Amino acid sequence: MIAVRRSWSSSSRFIALIITVVFFAAAISVVSFVMLVSFRSEIDSLRNHVESVKKSLGSRISAVEELIGPNSPLDRYITDMTYVKNVLSDLKAFEKMLSDVTDDPRAGYFRVLVAGTEKVWFEIDYGKKKLFATEMFPGVSPYKFYYFKAPNVSLEYIVDIPPDSSLVVGKTDRVYLIIYGVGTPRARPVKVVKLTKTYYPSIRRAFNLYIPK
Repeated sequence: MIAVRRSWSSSSRFIALIITVVFFAAAISVVSFVMLVSFRSEIDSLRNHVESVKKSLGSRISAVEELIGPNSPLDRYITDMTYVKNVLSDLKAFEKMLSDVTDDPRAGYFRVLVAGTEKVWFEIDYGKKKLFATEMFPGVSPYKFYYFKAPNVSLEYIVDIPPDSSLVVGKTDRVYLIIYGVGTPRARPVKVVKLTKTYYPSIRRAFNLYIPK
């Protein structure tokens, strides 16, 4: 009897163990299935997000291509700017040519020559008024500073100044004035003056300019 009870007790434990194992296995399977479903849902969500981003990027790239492609607003802007730049360049060259053509020996003016390879500050004032101020490039400047009888045409390269204007230069011994004095169609006095000071209070007195009465 005791042996039968012991055998039944052992069988009960074994069956209980099997049921427990089956229960845990089923529980793990359910949990794994739930996690798999959740993981697939996250993957689908991520895939949808990636597709949405790709579509958005595609739209933005298309928009950029429309802005910078052939016959786009940017392309037309660059074309217009190139045209304007060429026109301005031609206009400046034409104005320079006109300023040379309209040269009158009965008028007095000077041009600026900068020696060396560096730019030099050049300024002309009259009292408290600044008449001209810029950096002059090396070589002969295209500007003509008329101190007597400036031409009637209004061009960029023609600067009308009073004869008693003051002159300021950034660096000495590198700037020269080529002075075309007042003369006749056959004879016109020309002299070259080297600037040795940074400030000249009166151009007329400093360079002994002839001003007809």
